[in-house]
Formats: sequence, C-alpha cells, structure tokens
Amino acid sequence: MRVGIYLRKSRAEDGVQDLAKHKKHLINICDRKGWSYELYEEIESSQALDRPELQRLREDIGLGKIDAVMVHAVDRLSRKQRHFLEIIEDYFLAQGVSKLYVQDTEQDLKDSTTITMLQIQATLSQAEYSFIVKRLNEGRKASLKQGIITGKVIYGYQRNKDTKLIEPHPIESVVVRKICDMLLEGEPYKAICDTLNSLGYRTRKDNLWDIYNIKAIAHSPAIRGHVVQKWKDEEIIVKDVHPAIITEAEYAKIKEITDNRATHYKGLSKAPTHWLQGLLKCKHCGKVMSIAGSKPSRKKLPDGTVERSGDYVYYIRACRPQIKGAERCFNKGCQAEMIEESIKELINQYRSHVKKIITGLLETDADEIVKDKKDTVAELKRAINKLENKEEGLLDLLLDKTISKDTYNTRINNIKEEKADLIARLKQAEDAVSSVDLEQEIKYQTNIKDTLEQWDFISDEKKRQTLQRVFKSIEYSRPDKIVTPLLDVEMYEDIM
Repeated sequence: MRVGIYLRKSRAEDGVQDLAKHKKHLINICDRKGWSYELYEEIESSQALDRPELQRLREDIGLGKIDAVMVHAVDRLSRKQRHFLEIIEDYFLAQGVSKLYVQDTEQDLKDSTTITMLQIQATLSQAEYSFIVKRLNEGRKASLKQGIITGKVIYGYQRNKDTKLIEPHPIESVVVRKICDMLLEGEPYKAICDTLNSLGYRTRKDNLWDIYNIKAIAHSPAIRGHVVQKWKDEEIIVKDVHPAIITEAEYAKIKEITDNRATHYKGLSKAPTHWLQGLLKCKHCGKVMSIAGSKPSRKKLPDGTVERSGDYVYYIRACRPQIKGAERCFNKGCQAEMIEESIKELINQYRSHVKKIITGLLETDADEIVKDKKDTVAELKRAINKLENKEEGLLDLLLDKTISKDTYNTRINNIKEEKADLIARLKQAEDAVSSVDLEQEIKYQTNIKDTLEQWDFISDEKKRQTLQRVFKSIEYSRPDKIVTPLLDVEMYEDIM
C-alpha cells in the first residue's frame, strides 16, 4: 500500500524538532507494515486550507499515487470543523482515498459512524482553540488592569521578567530625565533634539532624535508611573503602578510651558510673517531659514517713544549654530527681495513643466494606474494574512505545549505591532485606489497653471500655498556675500 504521510506543525522554528519526532514515528509504522510512503511535511497554521503540502497531497491522491493517508493526530489536518470535513470529503473521498490512519489506527472514511467520531474530534479541537483564544484575551486584559503593559514598552523603560511590570531602563531613563529637565528650563523641542543628537544619543532604533520622539515621551503617562492603554472600546487606566521618572507637578509645569509657547508663538515677532517663512531650507545644514522683518524709518519722539513709518523690509537671516558650541554654518543671509525675484524666475520655468504634466495626464490610462495601486493593496493584504496565520500558528504551538505562555505573549505582541503598521499602510493604499481621478487631477494641475500665470497679482498667502503645492523642497545657498543666492528646488514628479 502506498501511504501519504502528512506532517504539520505550526509556523515557528520550535515546531521543527517535534515534526522530526512525528515523522520518525509514522515512518516506523509504515516500515513495520511493509508499506511504501511519500512524505508531505510543512510548518503551517491549521486555520488555512491553502497549505502547499496539503494541496500536493490532494493532487497526488487525484493522480492515483496514494492509497491511504496517515497523520499523527486528527488536528494535524485542521482544527476547524468546516475545513476538516472539506478535507475528508473533497481532498480524500472525492479523489478516491477512503482510508485514514491516525498513527497506526485505521479509520474508514466511508463509514458514517467513523465520520461522526472524527467530526466530534474536530469540533472539540475547534472548541478548545476558541476557548484558549478567549482565555488568553481575558488574561491579557486582566494583566493590563494590573499594570502589565502589552506590546511595545516606551523608551526609558524595560520589562521586568519576574514581575512583568515595567521599570526604568538604567541608560534610557537618564536620557528621558534629561529631556524633561530641558523642557522645564524652557528649551523648545527642536533644541532638545539637537542637543541629544550632538551628544551622541540615539533612539531605540538607533535613529536621530526628532520632535515627534520628544513629544511622545514627554507627554506619555508611563513616565509618570501610570498605565493608560486602550482595550477595544475600553480605556484602561492604572495609576502609580511602576516607578516614575518625573512627578505630576513637573509634568504640569512642562505642559504649561509647551502650551504657552504654542499659544503665543505667532505673537513673538512684531513684523507680519513673510510668505516665504518656513519654506526655505539651508542647502548645507538642512536647517529652516528664518526671515526677520524691520521698518526702515525710525524717529524718536520727545516722550522717548519710537515712531516707525514705511513698509517692512525682510531679510533672510544667516544660519546660526543648531547646537551650542557647534561650528557655525557658513550660509549667509540676504534681502528677501532677492529671493522673491529668484522664486519668480522658478515660477516662469515651472509653467512649462505643468503643461507637460497636463499633457501626460491626458495621455494616461487610468485603468493601468488603478491596477498598479490595487496590486499594492493585494500585496499588503497578503502580508497581513501571513501575520494572522503566524498568530494562529503561535496559538497552535501553545496548544501543542511547544512554547510557554510568556513566549507566546512576547511573540504575539511583536506580530501585533507589525500588523498595525501594515494595516495603516493598507488604509493609505486603499485610499490611493479610490482617489485615482484623472479628470480631477487635470483640473487640479490646470488650476496651478492659471495661478502661476497670475503670479504678480495673487495674494501672499496664495503664493505660499502655491509653492507648497508645486515644490517638495526649496533649498537656499549663499556661501559668500559677494555671490548671488541660489535656490535648488525639488518638484513633485509623481502626480498619481
């Protein structure tokens, strides 16, 4: 008799050793009975039917190469009752195989009683699976209510293997304390980033610090000793559950300082903000060029006050050191009027570029664009499906007692983080598919073209908005005062 030995373990390295044990045991049974055999072994989740080796087994049965199937246990075929019955009926009986060996015990698949018993086993297996999923979820929620954080631990802390609670990281917590001290001294987020980067500090992923990192840490309840985490539609709050890095009073002061800075930022300069403010970046150090404004005419009155008259004159200020003690950038400043003229020249050049964009859109096949974007969506869905299979595979490992509950929780948290990132990317990709509208894009570009042609007559705010729409970046360079400032721009090439 020709036997197809089907071996499956859940998707993880830990399953390889047990798979080898099962294989050896089933091969010994075939050798003892004098049967020939073909191996079909894989590390896959029981929750899906599109398993490569299971499909190969089905094909070989249909080709008449296999007379019977042998497994180590019924749940090796599937833990889902629906899938189990489909395998029995469509993969085995419909293809001509009626004998299933569970190790060395023969099961007649044509016998209704046997099918009923196997069906009961499959149902019990699925019930066990569902029960454990529910119990694990309840366990994670109960742990969260005790202050045990699930998922990623915020920078500054580490997980205690014994208590499962988080505790200050010996190195990272010092950096967090330094961040908070600088905030209490009134340092802005950008200055704190520059200081940390200049001192050689890096994030947990070994990246340079940015404003978002600082904000996320400074305003996290975790550094004040609290756990605040969402569980489905419920927000779980556990206070004073682990050592705090800063006090509530310190955080209240930090929030007051940052809120006041955000509220009064626009009133710091008496001169109205120039429409180029925030758009120019230094080509050499990457810093945003600041623009200052002053009135040219001043007259001191008898009462001691100063009377100003005339229009504001704006200047692109020279680069300053981003970090105290650092070498100053050599980029020089200039009158903003010089840059305005350069921008006007760029606008004139850009008009022809916009016309090419419009011509290209008129010749573009929208169906091809949609197809490419749908392919991206499908690829992301497959990646998410693989992670979900990994989640189910890990649960299989736990059911098989191949891994401990702690190992399961660690791995499942890592998978959930990766899955959350993919889901966010999928949302963007799906939005991109629905946003493909060539007619609307042509109108959009035509509107830009019309605006550029009226450049001298549009408002300052309109000029600013237009530059943000057409240029990805504008870099400013003037290494010496005797040379004319140069602008290097990067345009948005990929419209769709």
